[in-house]
Amino acid sequence: MDNNIARRIIDDVLDFVEKHGASYADVRLYLDDQGESLSVKNEVVESASIGSESGAGVRVLKNGSWGFASFSDLSRPESICRHELFAAAREALALAETSSRLRSFPLELAPLGNVPLVANYETSYSVDPFSVPISEKIALLKDACAALNDASGKIAVRTSELTSGRFTKMWAAFERGLPQRRYITQTFRSCAFELFVLAIDGDEVQERSFGHGGIAHAGGLEFIHTLNVQDLATQLRSEAHELLTAPECEPGMADIIILPHHLGLHVHETGHAFEGDRLLGYEQTYVGGTFINEIIADIGSYPFGSEAVNIVAEATFPGGYGTFAFDDEGVPAQSFHLVEQGIIKNVLTSRETVQQINRRIGRNYFTQSNGTMRAASYTRMPLIRMTNISLLPGNVTLSDLIGRLDRGLLLEGTQSWSMSEDRKNFDFGVQYAREIRNGKIGRVVRNAGYTGNNLAFWRSCEAIAGENEAYMLNVPNCGKGMPGQSMSTGHRTSPALFRNVEVFNRKQRGGS
Repeated sequence: MDNNIARRIIDDVLDFVEKHGASYADVRLYLDDQGESLSVKNEVVESASIGSESGAGVRVLKNGSWGFASFSDLSRPESICRHELFAAAREALALAETSSRLRSFPLELAPLGNVPLVANYETSYSVDPFSVPISEKIALLKDACAALNDASGKIAVRTSELTSGRFTKMWAAFERGLPQRRYITQTFRSCAFELFVLAIDGDEVQERSFGHGGIAHAGGLEFIHTLNVQDLATQLRSEAHELLTAPECEPGMADIIILPHHLGLHVHETGHAFEGDRLLGYEQTYVGGTFINEIIADIGSYPFGSEAVNIVAEATFPGGYGTFAFDDEGVPAQSFHLVEQGIIKNVLTSRETVQQINRRIGRNYFTQSNGTMRAASYTRMPLIRMTNISLLPGNVTLSDLIGRLDRGLLLEGTQSWSMSEDRKNFDFGVQYAREIRNGKIGRVVRNAGYTGNNLAFWRSCEAIAGENEAYMLNVPNCGKGMPGQSMSTGHRTSPALFRNVEVFNRKQRGGS
């Protein structure tokens, strides 16, 4: 759909819902949502898919309650799209009216502050992956697969994948009491490259890959040229072989250093606990509670972690899957501390949860939304979602961290993960571990994992490596909500040292 046509239809729909009693309404048009996924297994193309869709969602606030409706396919004639959008607006109004009769209190939207009326944003990129021939990308994946193989006969499965995405979202809203409407258009791009190897020797099975979601960034295919694919494949193959013959990890209490390809996922799972809708009981799916409920009354003073721990929400950081200019309420992207020098300072909020969380805390701690409402598609209502939730770098090196340990473990690569219902307790299995003895890296051990309590874990963090050793783990498929939504987030971390953590052996515990 042409942007001018879209703007004209949006204005007419906003006129309509305002006339019919809405105090607020927004329209989201997904004008161009494209995705491509290519996968090669043992040098054979396993899947190759490319798809696109478009559609619109209408959200209205009437009598203190939300109503929402959507429709698909904006490629149809203007008259049909206009009809569909008005039908969605009428349905949203009706749902809001019905919902208002069931609510115990009306929703209040926190003030916006000084925001632009018109804005545009686009993820920066150099190479559009959709302009590169599929044959060229398949050849890259086949070469990577071949590099994972050797003559040992023990490399059973080798896979390489390349995924790309691009979508443009047009958002517009009116709000009673504000003199003018707002219009925001944003275009997002992403690419991810993944390698996986499975090695088998008798009854022993080991695997290696690069993090959860592979090596990914927000941008174009240019990132693939920064990678030495052959070296990465050789590294994974070699480490898989090492694991086949390595001694078992010994369970017990240990000092551990966690590298970013896995630590980013631990930060991700911890980050869920800061989502404000969980505090209010609105989110109960996919391990929906939060242990932050236990400490929220002391926000601003409670020691969540050690002084080394600074956890930030940084929606403005380049290259992250959680990077944008405005959320789906038109709130500007922000960077702020969730935890600062160990003290919990913030949770993730939306315009409607600000006053509710203040009532939960018992004081007016929050004044405005910190811009974390996002929807996975035009078919879904926005939810509070993580942006780029990151552990800020420290001022030492990985070598310094290793040198501090007389006995310990270096952990890398995610194998498995599990969280308690309130996200307080965790189990993480890792793919690859090495012993540290007398400040030096030692032998590989296999089937390592670690477990504990998140508050105790973050308080045990002694030091974090510096900016030059930081890595952004981009997670493409974070699930939340009912009906479900799969959202992308980013998590920048550096290697970090944790003292006296319980380590277990995955095989001895019956895990994979």
